[in-house]
Amino acid sequence: MKFKLNESCILSDFEDGLLVLNVETGKYLELNCIAAEIIQYLQENLAINEIVQKLHESYEQSESEISNQVHLFIDSAQKQKIISPKN
Repeated sequence: MKFKLNESCILSDFEDGLLVLNVETGKYLELNCIAAEIIQYLQENLAINEIVQKLHESYEQSESEISNQVHLFIDSAQKQKIISPKN
């Protein structure tokens, strides 16, 4: 499955991550470097399984653990209206 950044969100890099501002809700979220990578991969039009594979290649965690963390982030980002499924 693929996701896209909501049009009402603005991204800004900061020290060790990414700041996401949803101008529609007025809420912002500070993302760590791994969450920022996930957002970057979503913007590159990668599917969830492709993102998991790329992160698995970069970090010393099991693919299962990375998959769980990516899915948790995706669920949270959807609830906070940062991303939505791509049609």
